[in-house]
Amino acid sequence: MLFGSLKTTIDGLVEEYTTEKMPPPWLTYTIQNRPGAGNMHLVQKVFEGAFEFDIIYRPKNREMSFSSDYVTKQIETVKKNFDKKYLDVLKPQAPFTVSKYLDFSKSLFSNLIGGIGYFYGDQVVDRSYASEYDEENEGFWQEAADARARNQHKLEGPYELFTSVPSRPFFPRGFLWDEGFHLLPILDWDPELTMQILSSWFNLMDEDGWIGREQILGNEARSKVPPEFQVQYPHYANPPTLFMAIEGLLDKAEGKDTASRNELVDSKVLKAWLGSVYPLLQRHFDWYRRTQYGDLKSYDREAFSSKEAYRWRGRTEQHILTSGLDDYPRAQPPHPGELHTDLISWMGLFSRNMGRISAFLGETEDETKYNKIAEAIRRNVDDLHWDSGAKTYCDATIDAYEESIHVCHKGYISLFPFMTGLLGPDHEHLGDILDLIGDKEELWSPHGIRSLSKKDEFYGTAENYWRSPVWMPLNYLIVKNLLVSLENLHLTFRTNILTHVSRTSLSSLVLSRSALPPCTPNCVRTWLTLSTIHGSKPASRGSSTTLIPVPASARNTSPGGPA
Repeated sequence: MLFGSLKTTIDGLVEEYTTEKMPPPWLTYTIQNRPGAGNMHLVQKVFEGAFEFDIIYRPKNREMSFSSDYVTKQIETVKKNFDKKYLDVLKPQAPFTVSKYLDFSKSLFSNLIGGIGYFYGDQVVDRSYASEYDEENEGFWQEAADARARNQHKLEGPYELFTSVPSRPFFPRGFLWDEGFHLLPILDWDPELTMQILSSWFNLMDEDGWIGREQILGNEARSKVPPEFQVQYPHYANPPTLFMAIEGLLDKAEGKDTASRNELVDSKVLKAWLGSVYPLLQRHFDWYRRTQYGDLKSYDREAFSSKEAYRWRGRTEQHILTSGLDDYPRAQPPHPGELHTDLISWMGLFSRNMGRISAFLGETEDETKYNKIAEAIRRNVDDLHWDSGAKTYCDATIDAYEESIHVCHKGYISLFPFMTGLLGPDHEHLGDILDLIGDKEELWSPHGIRSLSKKDEFYGTAENYWRSPVWMPLNYLIVKNLLVSLENLHLTFRTNILTHVSRTSLSSLVLSRSALPPCTPNCVRTWLTLSTIHGSKPASRGSSTTLIPVPASARNTSPGGPA
């Protein structure tokens, strides 16, 4: 309709002036002024210089109309209320109380909240359950590619989702592992809104317990995504970050979150909500354990538990998109006997929180079950992934002699047991992990913790997406756990990042009280001039973590363990 109207205008001007003597574009590209009946109207205004106008909707049954002055006053009232609540909830500390920092952080948070939307439509899913998708054979990634090429996907739905998005103009859809980070500052702002969003995500779950990692709902959403990335596969997982938000809700209900002094969550309200979604959470947990298991029995691998080992499905030769760490170096060539450090760590966080949820709901048998799994994972992380020679955590694979070996690429993978809270302050390997974090020739930088060690052969190579850039969501997890482990190292880290912020026109960080809350992926990809410049697109992809207060329970914990 729009282009038809424009074409009518342009055709008339061509006939009157010819193509050589056309009027300027601001007169040429205009729609016809022909108002009429209908439930949709196109309005075009052409301005020269700065401009502002109001579009005011009035219900048909309302006699009084609003003036522009009235609308302006209402906008100012809303802005004042937002400013007050922002300071009350997030409580920025000096020097981040000055306007240049406040304006930046408010804009960041407003973009996150403003990106919350309702999405509805069908989705492309491959439920062929091809045998190649079991990924059991050597060369499985090639077999899986052949299966995908058969194009056995179909449209399913419609589905609906209420969620925030990584970027309104460029990624206007729900991303499963991004959403957990997005929800952490939203949780401080409005716990009820957080529960509504979580419920919407969990309601997408199918009968097996699967939730698609990207929610590309409807034709409009698909128009933003290349065809090869539109199809969702029911054996593909994503980091279960939504349970970080549930952990935050539990902290508020139990009075453990004293970093945020806004209203705590009513325990009765939370208990009722958790009770309503509890069967879905259990189904989701079981799906992860059933579909992302790692093979211990086929190889000579000694571990505390014969069950708790994990491997991401959906791997290609150079990528594991399902892990969220895309091009981070992994074992070469891929092997069905791989074990992935990051996934077992996420499962540790998942099982720990399932134990907390069960306890909160009074499900004592379930609490015992989940705590037992969590303990087995904690033990197996060391048994299966600690490399005493490299003094770090590593992925595992199978070599040419059918022996299990470690594949060590120091970086975020090495830190995952620490970032997910599996290493207590007295853990025997904590000192080595802190040494790795603090080593300037490995991960430490003036801008934050690098994704991959400077000494690694793949540092800064190929796409260089997770092969050197400083990713702020994971830096947030590092800082949160550093507070528990070593206060002095945290303070030095904080000083380094703040110094860099002042040098780079705010870069990516805005402190909320005494926390050091780094920003999430698109913040790094877009606004920043850190080591991860990827363009200048306005986005809030996880920029949420810039605003997260770290609980005082963590800040007040005395440092312990090896140093």
